[in-house]
Amino acid sequence: MDRLVDYRWSSYPVYAYGKNHPTWLNVYLILSQFNVKDKQKAYREEVQKYAGEETRIWEDVRHGLFVGTKEFIDRIKSTYLPKKPHVEIPQQRQLLKEQDVRSLLSKAAPALECNLKDFLQSSRITGPNKDNRDLLIYLLWETSLYTNKEIGDLFSITYSAISRRVNITRSRLYQDQKFNKTFRKLKSQLKM
Repeated sequence: MDRLVDYRWSSYPVYAYGKNHPTWLNVYLILSQFNVKDKQKAYREEVQKYAGEETRIWEDVRHGLFVGTKEFIDRIKSTYLPKKPHVEIPQQRQLLKEQDVRSLLSKAAPALECNLKDFLQSSRITGPNKDNRDLLIYLLWETSLYTNKEIGDLFSITYSAISRRVNITRSRLYQDQKFNKTFRKLKSQLKM
């Protein structure tokens, strides 16, 4: 066997590629050690380094479109892709989703005159912070790039709470002109 992935009794395909696994295998503990967005890729690269295994070209295909270094891909993206990728095209949608959501929220915090940490670390908030959090939740939800679970994980609340917050916010946007104006201002400043 030349590749780690070919070993029949190994859990490597689960950790490195997200393959189906038995319920007793908890992958979270090991993958949580990698503080990057693509934990499986980080795991794969780390293990391959120790095993002396070469990566395969298909492992480095990004967005279903590109193969190459990050610098090369950034140059291709800036030269050939539209400035605003189309949400309905899966590969371009993946490009949109690749944006760091925390940096997006960091840009939004000054527009709302709030401290992002106040509501990213606590699920129980009140007053203006709750309004600001709800506007940010709605902003992310409206992009259709993130699932309710992904948004909930970011704000330390459940995915079902995201649904409730979105419905409440949508209702307030129709009823409260000041709230709506704040949202439109936020959205225009972030160019979403």
